[in-house]
Amino acid sequence: LDQQVLETKDGETVVADGVLVYAVHDLHKYLVENYDADDNLTELAQAALREAILSLTFEEINSGRVKLDHRLTKRATELLKPFGIEVESLKLQSFAKGRVIIHAGSFVSMAFGIE
Repeated sequence: LDQQVLETKDGETVVADGVLVYAVHDLHKYLVENYDADDNLTELAQAALREAILSLTFEEINSGRVKLDHRLTKRATELLKPFGIEVESLKLQSFAKGRVIIHAGSFVSMAFGIE
């Protein structure tokens, strides 16, 4: 999943991305009943990651990665099952404190101190 610039529950700006491992369980639901399957898959997995990061403090995330990965997998499963997707895992791949810089009207993110 692409990097996202997010804010933790305690106000820390972070850059995070994840890895989704899945299988298409119901091809009909995935391709026919889903308008844009690939985009929806990515957006829903990113939403699960975003929800988790926003609801935890920086320290909670760093001290409980295994617990967080289980939470991410459970939430991604809930979101993607209706679309015929069986989620094996959703894990936080990289996570670092960051800062957001606006330069000439465009958005630039910079990460530092990769944890």
